[in-house]
Amino acid sequence: MKIFDVEQNSDEWDVLRSGIPTASEFSSLLTPKKQELSAQAKPYAWQKAANRFSGRPTESFGGNWATERGHDLEDQARSWYTLITGSTVEQVGFCTTDDETFGCSPDGMVGDDGLLQIKCLMDKAHVGAMDDEDEIKKYFAQVQGEMLVTERKWNDLMFFHPELPPFVRRVEADPEYQARLLVQIKALNADIDRLVAMLQAEAA
Repeated sequence: MKIFDVEQNSDEWDVLRSGIPTASEFSSLLTPKKQELSAQAKPYAWQKAANRFSGRPTESFGGNWATERGHDLEDQARSWYTLITGSTVEQVGFCTTDDETFGCSPDGMVGDDGLLQIKCLMDKAHVGAMDDEDEIKKYFAQVQGEMLVTERKWNDLMFFHPELPPFVRRVEADPEYQARLLVQIKALNADIDRLVAMLQAEAA
């Protein structure tokens, strides 16, 4: 694992993650049951190829009210987690595998074995995640991907809302799932490599 000491959501962070698959996207790129590449994987590869060829984000997402809300609440959520668990949370910028072929931006590293991933959902979705395990499973690919990158043993998926009870669901590393996940990430990267080669040939 490599850790890059950059501020999340900064220009430097954008550049680091622009040309490689990131764990935050795995939930939408992989089918939930078989962990096969979904229909969204192809346009995602197109975007990543454009970024990798350019060496930077070719188009940027400036965020919206939902992402801004999440950023504003993260510090509150992290403080609550520290208070309740007694654990020290180390904030990091961006992490990649040793070969820098995919990465993640965990919301914290906990001790020697754990991670923290914070979700600041709207009220209905927050209650839904508390009530229905299927709602939590939406994030399974992301948290397993983060553990795959960082080689950590567990990931605390924390749901935080300022006016509702926060809660934590610990997700243990699943080696079999991660092995299937890695196969699809490699396939996705191979497609990105092919597309970058195509762009380079056209530019020559």
